[in-house]
Amino acid sequence: MDARLDSNFESWGGFSERADRTGLIHGRLWYDPAKGIYLELVENPRGSKAFRQAGGQSFKTLYGWLSDGTLVTLEDCFITNTSFHIGGGIGSPTKVVVNQALLGLHFTGNLNEIEVKQYSIELSSLSPWTCARPSKITMAEDDGKCVGFDESWRFPTTIEAALPDKDFDLHIKHSMKMDSAACSSTTTWNASVSILAHDTLKLSAAAVLAWQAKNLLSLLVGDGLYIRSASMELADTAGGSAMSGHAKILFKQTGRQDSPDVHAAMMILPYDLVKDKFATIVQKWFSRHQQAVLATDVYFASEYLRSATVNVRFIVLVQALESYHRSLGTGMYMDQGAFDEAIREFSTHLPACLQGSHRDSIKSRLKYGNEYSLRKRLHEMLARLPDDVRSRVAGGDAGRFVSRIADTRNYYTHYDHEGEGNCLEPKDVFVATERLRILFVANQLVDLGIPNKQLLTFLERSEDFKYRMGQELAL
Repeated sequence: MDARLDSNFESWGGFSERADRTGLIHGRLWYDPAKGIYLELVENPRGSKAFRQAGGQSFKTLYGWLSDGTLVTLEDCFITNTSFHIGGGIGSPTKVVVNQALLGLHFTGNLNEIEVKQYSIELSSLSPWTCARPSKITMAEDDGKCVGFDESWRFPTTIEAALPDKDFDLHIKHSMKMDSAACSSTTTWNASVSILAHDTLKLSAAAVLAWQAKNLLSLLVGDGLYIRSASMELADTAGGSAMSGHAKILFKQTGRQDSPDVHAAMMILPYDLVKDKFATIVQKWFSRHQQAVLATDVYFASEYLRSATVNVRFIVLVQALESYHRSLGTGMYMDQGAFDEAIREFSTHLPACLQGSHRDSIKSRLKYGNEYSLRKRLHEMLARLPDDVRSRVAGGDAGRFVSRIADTRNYYTHYDHEGEGNCLEPKDVFVATERLRILFVANQLVDLGIPNKQLLTFLERSEDFKYRMGQELAL
């Protein structure tokens, strides 16, 4: 049974609200990565067969037994319509939308609380990123002439990054898949990033860690990776009835579902360039991923869900940069305690004409008055970069670049037409947005320990980044 997230999946089986098969109803479970998971049943699981009865019923959990023997747990199910019958077997099925499906296990508790030993996600572009060459081809010669080729196979070595101060380690493993036809056979090598618990992890926690690992690898590749499949190794304490210690999970993947793999030569930092320091990079990433999780999630969301409206992407990138700078633990003009005392004193002198919600609104704005402005944050993020990178990103004039970015953000946020004249033109907003992407990535790489003297070289390995830094930007 194919449970890959980038392909359709369909199977018939029996489904029930109870794990003891009581009230079993036959139906079809199908999955489309672009549309999600759906279940079609011949009738309502709760017995209603009313003619055109409205939907709206929900089920926290449904259990299934597929035709090949696979157990299924379906969580957060919602009926969109119930079955109706005209006669002679003619009618429509009950349609059920499913939030996520666990293949290989019946679990009676909260799915996110299930205990796992390992959680793995297969990612696009990950196999070429590892630079793993599973085969070696040499020419066979006879008297100096080519008479054929000899091919030897080897399984790529697992890449391991130990995290002794955390409750997990990170591994990157490979798998081989073969598709055979009558006269041909195709072999593909895929790679998965795995979160291996030192003891056990809750499924929800393991999934978050795997997502952050995906963000790290997307950063090194220079392109947003997407999830092809997700699987887990269950802990002995997982509970429920399972066919084996392994299970796969399906869910609707937000964003793009498929794209060609990026070639290693086009990646910012393929494994060959960082293999001696990869374990250190992973340790640095996870040492502060909790502080920076909002910034990285916002940034990569902008990569997956690129809006056709340039001002939307611009504002999202500015938000990601502000959030990342805040995660560095900087950004206060003065000691927070002294500032709070100053605000309490200042609030006592507000004019009496400011009353009610208006007065509360002003106090609320003053509360955040100790945080750096966007201008100061951008200046500091540019100052963290080596001179050559800063010049390429800011178009040779960091002060002017920051001012135009801040003025444009303020206009797009408040639409104060008095400030419209200070905005970048739409064509320049597009280029500026791409420069902000590079500014974000460059700061991340600095914090992962990439040497200053190599930073521009690595950034320009991405043809996209190199082109964007070379585009004209009218400031």
